[in-house]
Amino acid sequence: MALKEFQGYLNRWPAHNSVADVRITEAQLIESLRERINDWKIPKEKAMSFTLELEQVEQSLFRGEYRRGIDRGEALIRRYPHSIPVYSKLSKLYWREGQESKAIESLEKVLHIEPENLNALAELTRYYLLTGKIKQAKSNAERIIHFSPDTFDNAIKIVEALSYLGDDLGVLNIMHNLEQRNVEIRPDSRGALLLHLAAVSYYRTGKESEARQLWKKALQFSPGFNLAAENLRI
Repeated sequence: MALKEFQGYLNRWPAHNSVADVRITEAQLIESLRERINDWKIPKEKAMSFTLELEQVEQSLFRGEYRRGIDRGEALIRRYPHSIPVYSKLSKLYWREGQESKAIESLEKVLHIEPENLNALAELTRYYLLTGKIKQAKSNAERIIHFSPDTFDNAIKIVEALSYLGDDLGVLNIMHNLEQRNVEIRPDSRGALLLHLAAVSYYRTGKESEARQLWKKALQFSPGFNLAAENLRI
């Protein structure tokens, strides 16, 4: 959608002072789209229309129009039956619509296409836990912990998996690795969750002072983060 808007801008105001900057951004978006096309296995001639339709599915999710998003996603997946991003969006829509089995099935299809998809593994583990499928959740978690925690996104998924397994020392080892690699913990709600999970592991291993420091920092990242606030009242 953003690429289409930039191209429309260039068509309407080809001589505007900001055209050079807009063209740079356009080129970056096109390159990003090319990379995603390769990952998505979409024919190049259909890349733009696919991207626009996928964004419509995502907008439905964002607006809470879950039934409409499901209809759009299902229509899209019929034409692109091996599309990981469509299955991923559909899983979120199904889950929020209360169709838990379909949400799980969508992520299982992602893993059938790409067995090492960390995002799908992590989300599916959460779904298994929330639906009482403990054995499947543990099996997935054991796969996740073998990924490298070289980015914030990877680290939080691995720490969540280790938490599911009750591996407190593993959680603290990941936090140590992040510090050694100078990986920034994002100052947002997800960063707050990572700090909370680490704080729980510190607390359970007898290091209450370190735990309380992380809970306080989690509240700085996300002032409405109730889990941290509740633990500080202990």
